[in-house]
Amino acid sequence: MIEWERYPIGPLIETYSVANTASFLLGKFRDDSSVKALAKGYSVTELSDALAEVLAKENWQIPDPVRAYAVMAALSSSRYEEIKAAIKDLPLARLRWGYQILDLVRTRSTPTSIVLVPFRPAFQDVPSKARSSTTATKIEIARS
Repeated sequence: MIEWERYPIGPLIETYSVANTASFLLGKFRDDSSVKALAKGYSVTELSDALAEVLAKENWQIPDPVRAYAVMAALSSSRYEEIKAAIKDLPLARLRWGYQILDLVRTRSTPTSIVLVPFRPAFQDVPSKARSSTTATKIEIARS
């Protein structure tokens, strides 16, 4: 459970009140220090639980959608596959831009694949019989 009093959301409320697109809102929220602290301080599971808790409230006050968007912005710093799995059953339609933000996170995510390739050296250390030498030639350039 997030201790909201530790994260000042006054600037987020101001941003929320003037936001006119999901992209603007997500960008500004991601830059906020409180959202960055949420992303660092909580796991994907904890953040998705906090989002579920906010979305489950019946009578919303002004801070409630702001907190929901703050959690979504904090989640956006995680891998998309983890986010999608964690919030798949949440009613994001309750938020004006819930699904749009999720889509923005998806389109901005960088696909990551890890491929392990076994490495076996094909050559043994054998002393080389090759020799090299360096010669230098001095060239004088005369000015005319």
